Amino acid sequence: MNNELIYNFLLDLKKKEINPMDRAQIINDYLKKNNISQRELARQINVPHSTVQDWCMFGRLSDKEYTIMKETNGLNDTQIYRALRNNKKSTNEEIVGVTSTQFELQKCIDILDGCKRNVDNTPKTKELILKLQDILNIMSMYNGKNK
Repeated sequence: MNNELIYNFLLDLKKKEINPMDRAQIINDYLKKNNISQRELARQINVPHSTVQDWCMFGRLSDKEYTIMKETNGLNDTQIYRALRNNKKSTNEEIVGVTSTQFELQKCIDILDGCKRNVDNTPKTKELILKLQDILNIMSMYNGKNK
């Protein structure tokens, strides 16, 4: 593909129907070929730098790892993105092992963590939140051992 065609394609990257793995590959190839940074590309196509970073995040996975996360673990692209974004220091092996159940459990734990800080909660509500959070943590640990 010539450089102009690729650049024009980059301008359409916001489209949801574009496979995130393909998007990451095209962007990374373009960056290398033109010797520019993610920040420079963001400026050229008028998107925030963080958006380009997010698009490139899928490039961290191999096609095989992506397929495992989608087909075996049952994650959608948004869940895969969140797993990558929230686990930047984790190995790919750890991230690929995340199942949709673990992902949903972690979301619940995070929500409860936010609820704990609500000053309007009664002592009984706070106690129930802590108990539920403990149960979810146990389920999350159990699910991690039995995937």
